[in-house]
Amino acid sequence: MSYFFSLWPIFLGRRVSVKIQKYVNNYMITVFIATVAFQIGFKVYFSNKLEDKGYVVCPGTPKAWMPGMATRYVKDPQRCSQ
Repeated sequence: MSYFFSLWPIFLGRRVSVKIQKYVNNYMITVFIATVAFQIGFKVYFSNKLEDKGYVVCPGTPKAWMPGMATRYVKDPQRCSQ
């Protein structure tokens, strides 16, 4: 949606009204906050579900992943070193 308003001045040669800019700005902030809240809720919910089933978190980062982007869960802690 916001990309449309970015292209508006190019094709029509005029700015988008301030009223519409405020609406789009508020919309983008709301979507950003909702996205962050959903990601945190998803992480907490599924981490708790896995721990309830007996899984433990391996320390460190799994191979082939960027740091902080993945968590490895195993039932047997000895498998963490593999």
